[in-house]
Amino acid sequence: MINICHKLDYQQNLNKAFLFKEGAFLSTYNLTVFVINQQLGYCFKIVLFQFKTYLNKSIFVCSFFRN
Repeated sequence: MINICHKLDYQQNLNKAFLFKEGAFLSTYNLTVFVINQQLGYCFKIVLFQFKTYLNKSIFVCSFFRN
């Protein structure tokens, strides 16, 4: 299991951290949220479920779109 607090400490240079329910960290590009998948080298669009704040950081809890 990923320690979210520990992972956020590594992302001090980012204003926002994005998560989906499986625990992967995401980034934004052109106002669209993408899952960064290093194994496939492909970005998947996701849907926002919940917004949280932690230590002055914005955290978005997300999941994949249903097909």
